[in-house]
Amino acid sequence: MPQSARQTANDEQAFLNRERQRRKFRPTEVRLLFVAESPPAGGTFFYAADSNLYRYMRESFERAFGSRWSDEKYDFLDFFRKHGCYLDDLCLSPVNSLSDPDRRERQTTAIEGLANRLNENRPQLLIVIKKDIATHVNQACKTAGLEIRAAHVLPFPTMGWQPRFVSELTDILRSERVLKVLKISGLPARGG
Repeated sequence: MPQSARQTANDEQAFLNRERQRRKFRPTEVRLLFVAESPPAGGTFFYAADSNLYRYMRESFERAFGSRWSDEKYDFLDFFRKHGCYLDDLCLSPVNSLSDPDRRERQTTAIEGLANRLNENRPQLLIVIKKDIATHVNQACKTAGLEIRAAHVLPFPTMGWQPRFVSELTDILRSERVLKVLKISGLPARGG
């Protein structure tokens, strides 16, 4: 098999594996939808509990709810699903290793696919992770005919943005609106 054909087959298999893992943690009712740009090109993935986004999302939830999940990597993802949280990506295949023009083109062509998934998920609340995709995500909402738009836009937790991501997401998660959407009550006293 030629190298390019082998790489295409590997990419397709990686895509199928990621989407199978993502579906495993899809809640029956998606109440809070997070939308990021794409799975990372390096092979890690939020739903494999091995990406930077997983690490900082988990830290934010721990701070917000005063919880600590065991090192059993799916404990947090089970909590995430149980409370109606779900992470989707604008682009279902990695784009972070592409040139800027190619990346922007993939983002634009991914709007329709995200619109279809938004129609399927019908979230009550939407949080975008990465400022430069917010316009695309809001366009997907409009294309889907949904009234919802991004309630919050967070920086992606990399290149020094981790503390801001954790701080902002922790505050968002502790907001009355989000607690109501997630159906969480009896929150412990606010701590560091």
